[in-house]
Amino acid sequence: PVGVIGKQPGQQVDRHLQLPFKENKFDTILSQNLLHCLVDTSILLNNLNRILSKNGTLYFTTLVQANRFADKYLGALAASGKTPFTLAALHSAQERGTFTIGIANNAASPLLESADLAILLDTGPEVLTGSTRLSAGTAQKIALNLFSTLAMIKSGKTYGNLMVGLKPTNAKLWARATSLVAQIAGCDPINAAQYLQRSGGQVNLAVLLARGLDLATAQGLLAQSGGNLRRALGSGD
Repeated sequence: PVGVIGKQPGQQVDRHLQLPFKENKFDTILSQNLLHCLVDTSILLNNLNRILSKNGTLYFTTLVQANRFADKYLGALAASGKTPFTLAALHSAQERGTFTIGIANNAASPLLESADLAILLDTGPEVLTGSTRLSAGTAQKIALNLFSTLAMIKSGKTYGNLMVGLKPTNAKLWARATSLVAQIAGCDPINAAQYLQRSGGQVNLAVLLARGLDLATAQGLLAQSGGNLRRALGSGD
């Protein structure tokens, strides 16, 4: 037999949890959306161990670091708009006062009805019935690309069409970062590499150094501009 044990959104979990099943009752158990609701997870684990048969299989699904939702936002995606664990994550975030965004390809869906901001990607029926990796998945990928690109622009990670927010963690990215500094600051690659070294690999900071600012002044301008290179350059001119 298979047991599915979970928590409905908004339901409280008793810290003295005692599952009403006999010992060794289930060969397979799926525990959904419970671990993050308990301060002492051993209560649940002991219960599950008691009712799981010898050599049985136990699966967990849970929200990781759910407290990090506070004062932020959550984006939830599901082609059907009714995937249980997606809805559980959305409701759990809303319980913490988090602004939620729902993206689905089905207009009449719980996800879009529940989210604070609902985005319908009306892709219609799939070419292969039920194969949501095709139209629905492609549309969601495009939507997420737009979200991430706009987020990069708004947070000052770009300068024109250049990605100045990159972290040069390998030789290839270091060469790209050097090229960015040289292009924006109008200096030769050798000097650009030196400024990038002085900045600790920060393209924005390296550009300001290449423009003739000292390290403290450049860091101060970036702090005042929220890391936005265009604003910092405008303040420094």
